[in-house]
Amino acid sequence: MGWAIDTVVTPILEKTNYNAKDAVSFTTPNGIAVHTLSPSKDSIKIAYWEKDNKVYMLYFASSRNQSFVSKIVDSVGPMSNVATDDTRLRGDRNDKQNVEENDAKKVKQNDDPDWPPYETIGCHCVHIRILCGLYLPAKSIGLPSGVINASHKMSYDVSVPSYLPLGYTYYATHFYDNDVLETVYWKQGKEYQERSGRWVNHTMVFRMSYSMDTVWPEEYIPMEYHDVQWSESTPIGEVHYTGDVDKGLVRSVTWYKDNMAYFLFFQVPVKASEADFYKNHVVPLKDIDPSRTDLIGVKNT
Repeated sequence: MGWAIDTVVTPILEKTNYNAKDAVSFTTPNGIAVHTLSPSKDSIKIAYWEKDNKVYMLYFASSRNQSFVSKIVDSVGPMSNVATDDTRLRGDRNDKQNVEENDAKKVKQNDDPDWPPYETIGCHCVHIRILCGLYLPAKSIGLPSGVINASHKMSYDVSVPSYLPLGYTYYATHFYDNDVLETVYWKQGKEYQERSGRWVNHTMVFRMSYSMDTVWPEEYIPMEYHDVQWSESTPIGEVHYTGDVDKGLVRSVTWYKDNMAYFLFFQVPVKASEADFYKNHVVPLKDIDPSRTDLIGVKNT
């Protein structure tokens, strides 16, 4: 693992508050030696390991325990093992995006990647890199097919935000168990620094489902962001918030309307009035012009 630390891992960690010399190791049930870095002995933020002459690295926006990380490490396998129709894991290449076919070949060593660190949702994402030899940053070469395509697979009428924070645009659509549909938006090129010292991109996430129990993402734990929770009574019923109530800043808002549950998350908290504005302007997909790719992605025809 020495060569990997020197040529692959260390250059990445130089952009964080972590040092490879402080890594703690454990072995997964499948016999993989994993090196981890974390703010405390009971949590893991970064994990990396070597397998089949490749180096793999996991980043967690929120700390994870060893059991959770171990399961992910042992589950990582060849792309060929993933069903071709499993868009939840594979996504769909979309050549209609303004992305050059050979962009990936033009990436130079030490270029800054210009995608958001992909995670299950923007708030507590998991981002995995497969690194061979010297570190070469990956580059996005396409986006999933969009909300219109996703709506054809749902058993309910899909809704989306009709307004986004300034500079934000559509990034991806995901499916989860219990009929949860998630749409992610991000602000390219704008970054802020997390408590961990790692730089990440601004992200906004919208989720909808039949139930309040399933629309809330398990990955988002308010106290890990030092967020508090409160609720307010409105004409549509109880609306639940998280964030900094004293400063009037909202990280997430959850509500129930017309037999559907909705959830909005802002990785960079917004003013309470702005959160309510975006909540009040979630509308049926049929009310959005199909040309608004910044809101719904690109339709597959």
